[in-house]
Amino acid sequence: MTSRTHWRIVVISVLAGLLAFSISHTVSARLAPPPPPPWVNPDGTVDFSKMPACIPVVGRTGQPILNSKGQPYCVPREQLLTLPPPPPQSDVYGGRPPLVPEESVQAAPQAPTPRDLP
Repeated sequence: MTSRTHWRIVVISVLAGLLAFSISHTVSARLAPPPPPPWVNPDGTVDFSKMPACIPVVGRTGQPILNSKGQPYCVPREQLLTLPPPPPQSDVYGGRPPLVPEESVQAAPQAPTPRDLP
């Protein structure tokens, strides 16, 4: 090999290394989590006095979801902070649902299946 060939190999290797570094840096920057909102303290607790009344919703790409008027879709703070209703309490007899009389149940007629035929 000549010295010219060695230089080509060195230059190509350096350029390939820079390209790999640039791609890995770009990918890691895209995968980095977004910064916390201003109402979340560094210890992870929420300061409700700084929380906005309406919180925008973002999609998979991180862009805000727009409503039919072209404005960002927002969820009211109260809707996010309220707890769901508790599950129904089971009764003493095993939590079975109440029985419904047969005459009040109306089932749609069904065509017989091949298994039902003799």
